[in-house]
Amino acid sequence: MAETTDAVLDPPLEDIDLAASTELEYAGFWSRVAALIVDNAVVTIFGLALLIAAGLVGEGAVVIANLLYLVIAILYWPLMESSERQATIGKQLLGIQVVDANGARLNFVRALLRNLAKILSSLPFGLGFLLAAFTAKKQALHDLITKCLVVRAGPSRFMKAVVVTVGALLISIFGGYYYVTEFYLPQMAEDMGRPMEKGMKPAQVAKPKAVQPPVAKAPAPAAQPAPGAAAPGGPKPMTPQEIAEFEKKMQQAKPVSPAPKPAPVAVAKPKPESAPVAAAAAKPKPAAVEVPKPKPAVVDVPKPKPVPAPAAEAPAASAPVPPAPARPVEPRAPAAPPAVAPGLSSRIVRSPKFNDVMTCVMFRDAPALAELLELGWWVDRPDSNGITPLMAAAWNGDPAMAQLLLKAGADPNRRAPGGSVLEYAGRSENALVIQMLRSSGAR
Repeated sequence: MAETTDAVLDPPLEDIDLAASTELEYAGFWSRVAALIVDNAVVTIFGLALLIAAGLVGEGAVVIANLLYLVIAILYWPLMESSERQATIGKQLLGIQVVDANGARLNFVRALLRNLAKILSSLPFGLGFLLAAFTAKKQALHDLITKCLVVRAGPSRFMKAVVVTVGALLISIFGGYYYVTEFYLPQMAEDMGRPMEKGMKPAQVAKPKAVQPPVAKAPAPAAQPAPGAAAPGGPKPMTPQEIAEFEKKMQQAKPVSPAPKPAPVAVAKPKPESAPVAAAAAKPKPAAVEVPKPKPAVVDVPKPKPVPAPAAEAPAASAPVPPAPARPVEPRAPAAPPAVAPGLSSRIVRSPKFNDVMTCVMFRDAPALAELLELGWWVDRPDSNGITPLMAAAWNGDPAMAQLLLKAGADPNRRAPGGSVLEYAGRSENALVIQMLRSSGAR
């Protein structure tokens, strides 16, 4: 009979409310905030170390590392809170645990649902987290949804938590800066330069030489031929024998009247020469010679030099020797300067081919680059990634562009997220560019 009474008085274990039988001390709002900061710093440090290690391996490893970091950031809280410790690293330092409504340990599924419910707590400007400061059991919105509690489990090591938090934040800041400057930005610059380098492959076949742009000068007037001298590039003066043969051919040929009729060539009458010259001019003098030219000009023919005749010929009456008809020389008129509208400046406006120095360097157009530098464009203007034109020329291994930029005053010691100018030149492995930069004082 006693055994029956004892069986009735013992209730089943699942009906025992541990929270009611044991007085629980709920964790405060600021303790939970401090624990969250420590946990975020720990996850961030682990993720940065993973990304830096993957960056040393290659681009494919970085993608895998990002996916792995996302999985770890999701599973860190459920795995730690469903373990035997029932707390993350931050909660352990603050002496708090996560339990269910009965004070028992959470299973993994319930811990995962609790952390997914944090999305709802953060949506209305994080107001769901603030509920932990006003509810009776210090429960946030995700705790109310999953019926969980955050309770005190031991003494709080607040100073250790502060040291860990500050150290984790400093490591996160410096680690993030190192990752961005040494891995992310150079990789992004390389990805942006790759399509441009593919587009510039046809231009790498023939590299243009550095040519100074032409300087506009005023047109010089055409030089007038001096009397007695032959025109530049024109025929030489005719000898008396050639003059006689030319007159004979002119008499045999029939005169042709051109349209319009040109004016006769005025021939200067020379003074009568001595008797030895008269033998060479025994033939009759033509009155005028008609030259079939559309636009003739009057040319004064110089006096021919006297040529001694053979002594065997008999002297004849002195007569003037007709000079050979010379071709009319049409002097070129000087080119007229371009017309300028009244009220405007006479200065010629020059329109450069490109809009900036970096574009000239990437297209390897030396004349366009020389024109921009002559107009006074900024030689060290960086692009959105901090890369200067001299760095791009060194990266492309283009000594002609580098020489033009250095002569224009480009700074060989500028630095970008990807390194110095010498480091960019080392990627192209062009010894001439590296030597040129070092002789300019690059370090």
